[in-house]
Amino acid sequence: MVDLSEGIEFIWPYMKDIALENPGAIDEEPMILDLEGGGGQEEEDTATVKPYSPELALLEARIKIIYEKINDAALISKFNSGYYNGKIQGIAIGLFLSMLVFSLLL
Repeated sequence: MVDLSEGIEFIWPYMKDIALENPGAIDEEPMILDLEGGGGQEEEDTATVKPYSPELALLEARIKIIYEKINDAALISKFNSGYYNGKIQGIAIGLFLSMLVFSLLL
């Protein structure tokens, strides 16, 4: 068992022994990943910060506020329509039952 906290100098002989035990299994040299990021060639930084104007930030904030207000109005409208529909159904059921009761009494 190889302790991975060891350096590459200690692991490399074990890798060579494993490669010699099973010749022809892999035709290429093993790939070594340097996780510490040292040495090697410099890579370009692809994440660039673009300037963001205050006017654009203000516009985006206002659009977000308008979007939230529209959602609030839609929720209130949905509640009111359900409440109104419930009242109409209650009136209809009440009229039907009252006519049924009065017709049975006559």
